[in-house]
Amino acid sequence: MASLPRTMCRTSVLLTEKQLYWEDASLVLYVHTASINLFVTASPGAMNVSLWTDSVTDMSVSSRAFCPSVQMRKQEGKSLVVHSFTEENLKALVFHFPVSISYWCVPLLTSLYGAVSQLISESPVGVKVHSRAEHQGGILRSPVPVKVQRTSATFTATMGENAGADQVKENLLQLSCHFTWSLLFEDADIPDLEMRISEEVEFLDIMSPVRMHNLLAYVRHRKGQHEEALQSLREAEALARREQLGKKMLVTWGNCAWVHYHMGSLAEAQSYLDKVENACKDVANPFRYRMECAEMHCEEGWALLKCGGRNCRRALACFAKALKTEPENREYSIGYAVAAYREDNDDNNVSLEPLRKAVRLNPADPYIKVYLALKLQSVGENDEAERHIEEALSSESCRTYVFRHAAKYYRNKGCIDQALQLLKQALESSGDSGYLHFQIGLCYKQQMIQLKTEPGERDSMEEKAQLAISEFQKTVDLRPTFEMAYVCMAEVQADIRQYEEAEANFQIALNMQNLRGHIKQDIHFRYGRYQLFHQKSEDMAITHYLKGLQIEEKSYAQRKLLNALEKVAERWVQRNYRPVESTNLLGLVHKLKEQGRAVLREGSEAHCIDEP
Repeated sequence: MASLPRTMCRTSVLLTEKQLYWEDASLVLYVHTASINLFVTASPGAMNVSLWTDSVTDMSVSSRAFCPSVQMRKQEGKSLVVHSFTEENLKALVFHFPVSISYWCVPLLTSLYGAVSQLISESPVGVKVHSRAEHQGGILRSPVPVKVQRTSATFTATMGENAGADQVKENLLQLSCHFTWSLLFEDADIPDLEMRISEEVEFLDIMSPVRMHNLLAYVRHRKGQHEEALQSLREAEALARREQLGKKMLVTWGNCAWVHYHMGSLAEAQSYLDKVENACKDVANPFRYRMECAEMHCEEGWALLKCGGRNCRRALACFAKALKTEPENREYSIGYAVAAYREDNDDNNVSLEPLRKAVRLNPADPYIKVYLALKLQSVGENDEAERHIEEALSSESCRTYVFRHAAKYYRNKGCIDQALQLLKQALESSGDSGYLHFQIGLCYKQQMIQLKTEPGERDSMEEKAQLAISEFQKTVDLRPTFEMAYVCMAEVQADIRQYEEAEANFQIALNMQNLRGHIKQDIHFRYGRYQLFHQKSEDMAITHYLKGLQIEEKSYAQRKLLNALEKVAERWVQRNYRPVESTNLLGLVHKLKEQGRAVLREGSEAHCIDEP
């Protein structure tokens, strides 16, 4: 691809408050010049670009029409990037939120691919969103901003002044660290994530504090707290030197380079790049700024795992790579087993053997024993599960984490009082844990369900319901994107006839974006049950059962959807109600069940082959 003349790279894009603003839940950008009108609306679930030029009218396009690699680079979180360049009619492009949307390759626009792809790689600009956006998150940042000049209402980025920054940025993108691992989490999750990292530094004594300080530095960077991020990295560096962590130091140095770059300290950024380069040379590494080794795969795996569910599948792959090099490594085995447990959403039981192996390699580790106990409980191996729980509770290590998972074990067993006792003990040292409040809410919910069948216990049932609602509300206050807390709160509200509140909470969960497939399925299943049993609407129940089944992921939730749909269809057949529809529904259920059995067989065979 031919290079553009440097003179073509010196044009600036000016954004005023009128051009960039929030309208309801969407971000709106409007750019107008003599030859183009570009109107963009973007929300967490969709992006529409309308373009009018001298020769094109009203065309919808997406970023992938220009440069597919940009779509991949944007998978690290919510961000807005404005790219400035000069070319016949086109003046600006906007990429917003990681979304999967269809696109139309417009001939006029794709002919500009060469110009766009080069300028995208050279000139991302961070944009300050004005006061109307402050309640939505304030500053939306690019992962690699260039120098931004600001006035009261105008923001300018001039590319010709940043030749040195371009080279540093190109080198930074080759690093293997938190800034290049595409860690997926929402801005609203940051307070809870920051709290959980701090807890793990204090209470989870099997976890490397260097690792946690690195992740904390990245989270603080995402908040715009660069000085605090540097302080976390200084602590990580000091600990890493004492522990002689070797190759793992590259993660800390890479993060330091990125933070200094974002602060405009190019010389400092380059000095850390030099440290990484020298370390790579010392071991005859083929790459200049990264090492492909088990240690680095492990660090990436833990970072992904700690950032939540959407990252678990990639975390599992990272630990699998590490285990290929060192199959009996204790730490890699724990990481792989925990990631497998969190991905274990069907009857394959893919996590059972990895958990057994991790416990065998780490017999004194209570953290992994409680995971194994929970999995054994789910497959009916109760005696072995009980033994591991008792051993974990007798350990003095990781007590806060052991208590929270052991409490889940006892709740599943029906020992609610014992579960609550453990959770309240854990809460004494982790009062702001959304997870703990959610688990306490589930305990009260289960007590409420037990009292529903007891005659004369209506008052006691409502008391437990209010306690559950209170705990679920604390959960969503601490973790606003915790979808199942809204769902569980709605189910309790429905049981005490607070239907307006229940509907509102169900809708919050139903409208959340970027949820994993099995979670979406479970939300549709539970909302369908609410429609069926509380609103007496079989049609709405079927609608949501079918919506859940449109999500192609094999899971427990999918099986529950199939069984629920089958029961409704069978009732229709028995009543001879809407016979054509009921027959079609039963045919669909049987077809999907048979497909599921075939996939399950194939998945089991593949797992036997591929497991490290």
